This record gives sequence, C-alpha cells and structure tokens, in this order.
Amino acid sequence: MEQIEGDLGCLEEVIQKGESETLELKKSTASLSHTGETLCGFLNGKGGKVYIGISEERIIVGQHITDNTLREIAEMLKKFEPPAAIELTRIEVQADREVIVLSATLRQSDVPYVFNGRPFDILPSLKGRGFLQRSAKN
Repeated sequence: MEQIEGDLGCLEEVIQKGESETLELKKSTASLSHTGETLCGFLNGKGGKVYIGISEERIIVGQHITDNTLREIAEMLKKFEPPAAIELTRIEVQADREVIVLSATLRQSDVPYVFNGRPFDILPSLKGRGFLQRSAKN
C-alpha cells in the first residue's frame, strides 16, 4: 500500500473526464462488492482504476479511512482468482479525509479473472450517460 500526498489538481483533472472503460468513481467503500466486480471487469479488459471518495457529481468528498476500512478492502481483494495485482494508493484531500485509488494492472497471462466465483466484463451503459455497468461473463 502506498500513501502519497497527491496533487489535487491532477486528481480533479482525472475525475472531470468522467467514468470510462478504465475509470470508475465511487463515493465510499459502502459497496465494496460492486467495486470488486468493476475491478474484475478492468482486469479482464484493459486494466483500470477505481477512485473511492468521489461523488456522482464528480466532487472530491474523500472518506475517513480507518483500520477497519483497510481490512474490508483487503478481504474484498482476497476474493479474486487468480490473485490480482491491485495497488491501493491513498491521497489526502483534507485533514481527516482521503481518496482511495485502486489500480487494476492487466496481466494478460492471468485472464480471465473471477471475483466471488464469477468473471466480469465492463460494457457501455445502456443509459446513454457514458457510465459503465458490470456484466457477468457467460
């Protein structure tokens, strides 16, 4: 795990581009199962990053990170087969709030990856808003 000071300007630039087939924004770690599905899709595609602590409106809200938060993330990461190369980076955005960046590095030799026993792909959204949805592979 890496902790960096982080350049808020660079962070804002990245999130203003919005979600794509290699980038997803999450407000909090409340739904780590969906985060795992997304990371699995990234691993089975081009790789990608999930930024946790960014609202739907693309506002940096950060999250208070506790030991329990990090344990929950570690438990989620154990659900990948084969074990995935997911890097966790913490960017301080306020005195007690951080953005977590989970980076899924593609290793073509390990594809397909499964999360919780199921493989996932990233597909364009049917909503037409540029967001992505996860889909279990057949």
